[in-house]
Amino acid sequence: MHYNNLYVNIYSNSALNKKTYSLTSNVYETISPPVEYILQSNIKEGKTYAIQKGSPGYKVRVTRNTYIDNSLYSQETISDDYYEPVSEIITTGTNKSK
Repeated sequence: MHYNNLYVNIYSNSALNKKTYSLTSNVYETISPPVEYILQSNIKEGKTYAIQKGSPGYKVRVTRNTYIDNSLYSQETISDDYYEPVSEIITTGTNKSK
């Protein structure tokens, strides 16, 4: 260290300069959000209210592509992930007297 600066030298094999990588992500399935209904006796029959907005879920695959001299050399799946959908919640009234 010199004057609070850290200097680092990195050395490598020059053959590695020919290799490059890229990552691609692919959403290969979209899952619709489920709908949950909650019956409420303190709300007038026929009235409905959205309590929570739903959002879709996803299945995603991440692939690492290896190129040598700008030609695709190999592909490797490095991650296969599942993101759960968030339920839509709707409350429905059942009270016939209000």
